[in-house]
Amino acid sequence: MNVDIEQAEKYYLSAVSYDSGYQQLAFYNLGATMLQNKKYRKKGKRYLQKGVKHCKDEFMKIKYKEALFIYTVLYEDKKDAKSIIKDLSDCEHIDVLSMMLKEHYQLNVDYQNGL
Repeated sequence: MNVDIEQAEKYYLSAVSYDSGYQQLAFYNLGATMLQNKKYRKKGKRYLQKGVKHCKDEFMKIKYKEALFIYTVLYEDKKDAKSIIKDLSDCEHIDVLSMMLKEHYQLNVDYQNGL
């Protein structure tokens, strides 16, 4: 499935300007969608960071941090991921996230493309 990232961005930003209650879900969806496209990854990360900063719902805040953690492990320095994982100690996926940080765990291209 191909998603027109620029159209998705217009849609979500329009929805946020119309209904601020939709903001935390819109920034999550937009950021997660952008992370899947090489050209828009850094912009997606910024939307996730903006969303987690303004998020009031604890469940959604964890989801934002999980997405940021996965982005950091896959595309940036794992040292930064270690600081994020501290905030995720109570999340239901902590075992999988911890496994991603282990040095012997190799992320292959298929796994990266699958996200």
